[in-house]
Amino acid sequence: EATIIPLRDIDGNVYQYLGIYFNVSDKKKMMTELRAIERTFRLITENTNDLIVFFNQHGKITYASPSYVRLLGIDEEKLIGMGYAEIVAHNSLSNWQKILNDHKQNEDVSELELLLPTGETLWTECQYKSSSVNRLEGTCETTMVSRIITERKNYENQLVFMAYHDGL
Repeated sequence: EATIIPLRDIDGNVYQYLGIYFNVSDKKKMMTELRAIERTFRLITENTNDLIVFFNQHGKITYASPSYVRLLGIDEEKLIGMGYAEIVAHNSLSNWQKILNDHKQNEDVSELELLLPTGETLWTECQYKSSSVNRLEGTCETTMVSRIITERKNYENQLVFMAYHDGL
């Protein structure tokens, strides 16, 4: 990359050129690598069934994977900025509040029941981890990866029922 600057005398005539050259090889290599990483990330998030979401310390969604968009049937533009609590079923709000208030930077697991726009609910097992975004402002963001476990929860409930209602 080069910049050429004409140097002029008092009368405005160019008497010399000043050339400044920058070696941008490293920058171009870095940009190529960054595009490859971005492409890989996009391919993973667009093709996974895992539900991936980032939210800020106020519980507002800052990123939702395409699987969330497919599951909820809500446009990504509407999901971004929406409070995650809006999709958490009432009986899981205390678990959600625990996740939201857990600013430790270690990974943890919780279960949340989500409320779909159709009125149906489904259970998810969530792995989450908070990370500091801006230490001066005290802001953090949490990454949460969830899997649907509704079928497992139904089997667990059936087992509990059978344990207490077995005729033996």
